Amino acid sequence: MSVFAVSTLRNLPMVHPVYKLLISHFRYTLQINIMARESLISETGAITLNAGIGGPGMMEFMKKSMAELTYSYTARHHCTRPGHCPQLLPQRRRTQPLEHHPQSVIDHYYTDDKEVENDSELQSWIGDIFDNGFHSKASTGIPNIFHLKAELVKFLTMTIFTVSVQHAAVNNGQFDFVGWMPNSPLALQLPPPTTKGQSDEETMLQTFPAINTTCYGVATVYLLSKQSTDTVFWMGQQRPDNKWEVLLGDYPEQHFSEKFPLQKINECKQELKNLSAEIHFRNVELELPYTYLDPEKIEACVAL
Repeated sequence: MSVFAVSTLRNLPMVHPVYKLLISHFRYTLQINIMARESLISETGAITLNAGIGGPGMMEFMKKSMAELTYSYTARHHCTRPGHCPQLLPQRRRTQPLEHHPQSVIDHYYTDDKEVENDSELQSWIGDIFDNGFHSKASTGIPNIFHLKAELVKFLTMTIFTVSVQHAAVNNGQFDFVGWMPNSPLALQLPPPTTKGQSDEETMLQTFPAINTTCYGVATVYLLSKQSTDTVFWMGQQRPDNKWEVLLGDYPEQHFSEKFPLQKINECKQELKNLSAEIHFRNVELELPYTYLDPEKIEACVAL
């Protein structure tokens, strides 16, 4: 998402509706990715020094993953390996607010497809993402130009979904899972067994990582799973809601000033609030509630 953030800052003026819609979703994205490179995969990073995959191995892993990244579900992947685009998600999960909000904003500012196609700033934005983020590879499915409003809405929905809901799904439960080291040991001191029945308590203890390595791994995922602690002061004043984070649906810097988009933001927040109440009700009867996709816990951006 750093590519998306840089392209937004580089190509869209602050008065552009897409800038206003997205900029809060890129809050701290550049900073957190710089910190990740320095703290995790640099020569002195936690992964380089402690993980079995090592820094160079992680770089190779990311290269292979990036090479397989696609925009949508494809026949080549037999519809089992999703790319970025959540085009099927509204039928699978309650994500309508993420689709309705961008669509209402785009419908307000663009009266027809031709206005989208003729927006040179918008076309520069998507072209920058296509060229610098996906190496101009048409095989990724990432568009390099928008012809239709529907295409733009789809892409914006994907972007917002990725930095908020998708990030919460893969990030927020790391400590809950990896905090119990045998679930995901950071490194192994012996090769794992290849035949059932060969392991006992002694061989497991010999195979598991050293205590120091485990401590580094658990501490890392603990920090990565924590909700970010944004300051309660923004723009020189104390936030009226006294909140420490920017959650999905929050637009604290209020880039929109027109009545219609402000109304749609409030409607989106109400839909998310209703969804949160539904999740709370459903979780009451669960022995182990699933809370990672509760809108009250989903940050609007990749801030950690």
